[in-house]
Amino acid sequence: MQIVQFFRFKKTLIFLCITIVAIALLWNNILVRNKPSETYNEGVIFLRNKEYKKSVDSFYKVIKYNPEYVPAYVNAGIALTNLAEYKNAISLFDKALKVNDSEYMIFLNKGIALNKMKKHKESILVFEQGIKLNNKEPYLFNNKGAALGEINKHEEAIESYNQAIQLKPNYYEPHKNKFCPLYNLKRYQEALETCNRAIELEPDKANIYEVYTNRAMALNKLERYEEALEDAEVALRLVPNYEMALKAKEVAKRHLELD
Repeated sequence: MQIVQFFRFKKTLIFLCITIVAIALLWNNILVRNKPSETYNEGVIFLRNKEYKKSVDSFYKVIKYNPEYVPAYVNAGIALTNLAEYKNAISLFDKALKVNDSEYMIFLNKGIALNKMKKHKESILVFEQGIKLNNKEPYLFNNKGAALGEINKHEEAIESYNQAIQLKPNYYEPHKNKFCPLYNLKRYQEALETCNRAIELEPDKANIYEVYTNRAMALNKLERYEEALEDAEVALRLVPNYEMALKAKEVAKRHLELD
């Protein structure tokens, strides 16, 4: 008799638990349905705080109850890109484009995800679609330049970076990024100058050590070894054991010792 009662109690408990969970889910769904803007804003805050998984969850809730709300698709895609879930991100950008194919920001973010997947040619085409919609957006030209550089189209990459700079002269990224195609084309003086400008614009940028390293490399090519050594040491103070800076320092020291 006691065993039967125990099983009955256990079944009742399971039923209650399932009911509580169902009510909780229903209540959560009602809250999202009634206050989608709050859920969306919550996702934006998570995204800004780099809590990408939480932000994706919030944006998915918004999408569930408003499948035509493009910002939720785009921001969820951005979060997934930061989580390196590029295919899922691109899927969301494509869904956003089905709702609205006249928004250049969707093409920008889809192109970035494609570029990170190393689908550089495809990403260039996507950036160009965005440029057709808005040819005044420097971020499209900067990212297109990065993709062109990846497939060794250095002249075209420089042109794209220059267009970004023309649209936004104080935009740090194209000044920094332009170094690689210039260096690869052995245009070392111009490579030096673009590093100078990047340092002027953002001396405290988190990745400024890369610019000092790049400038050291250009200075080495221009046989200005003392200056190259100084820049390499600045980079190494910021990021000890940074391999490229160590190599630039080694080249500069070797030539100075020979002199």
